[in-house]
Amino acid sequence: DFLLLMPLVGGLPSADVEHCLPRIIRSFSDGSGTDNAADDASAPSTSISSRERPLKETLRSIFGRIYKARPPPLNKTALLAALHRVSLDSPRLQPAMKQKELLDAIGVLLNNKLDFGGDAIKECLRALLQDAIPPFALMRTAILSAQSFADVKKFVLGDVVPQLVQKSVWNSSLDLWKGVIFVAKNFASSSGAFKSNTELTLRALLTVPTVQLRALLKAAPNAKPLLGSLLQSCSAEERLQLVGPEGGDADRDRLLKEIVAAAKTG
Repeated sequence: DFLLLMPLVGGLPSADVEHCLPRIIRSFSDGSGTDNAADDASAPSTSISSRERPLKETLRSIFGRIYKARPPPLNKTALLAALHRVSLDSPRLQPAMKQKELLDAIGVLLNNKLDFGGDAIKECLRALLQDAIPPFALMRTAILSAQSFADVKKFVLGDVVPQLVQKSVWNSSLDLWKGVIFVAKNFASSSGAFKSNTELTLRALLTVPTVQLRALLKAAPNAKPLLGSLLQSCSAEERLQLVGPEGGDADRDRLLKEIVAAAKTG
């Protein structure tokens, strides 16, 4: 029986542990998720109900056997990254895994802040950003962790968002793009400890195509004056690098004027 292997999971090769992860998650899921149960990026949560708690505690114990083994088949960062990369359409599971099942399993590790602190989260995010198309849950993890760890918040603003913009995630992953919008709406700040990191996010957003940038500003209107202030502070050469020459795209030019005007009136 598969469950009989669980006490020995820490002694398996890393490839075998990764192979088993979908079944481990399924074995300790309460099965209550629906296909639309993924936490929206606008209000992510890792709360655990009383019904789920015994299952999650067992899952936490199994995960601990993996990353606390000596030597571990997967260290804690590698385990967290491997969970993000689990496919919802794994052929080893019937029926297919629901998003909530996977997000709950990731949440088991994120809730363990003693072992999964800011450094571990940042290392995991760095690894996931190397993927051609990062996993859909990356921004949920980034947002939740940024709410708990200031260093992760700085990393999200200064590294994660710019890299996702560079990957044009609005074309490849709606979940990741919604996460970028959430960060622009809730984390961007023109002052305080996050000012310099916010500027890196804002510079990245100014390179977003007009249609997507307009939609982002509709969802995150507070970002418009921040972008306008940045544009006003740019030299002519910097502005050219960020937004290109004037006169090439009338709709783009109108949007940029609106952004600058928002800074003047904000």
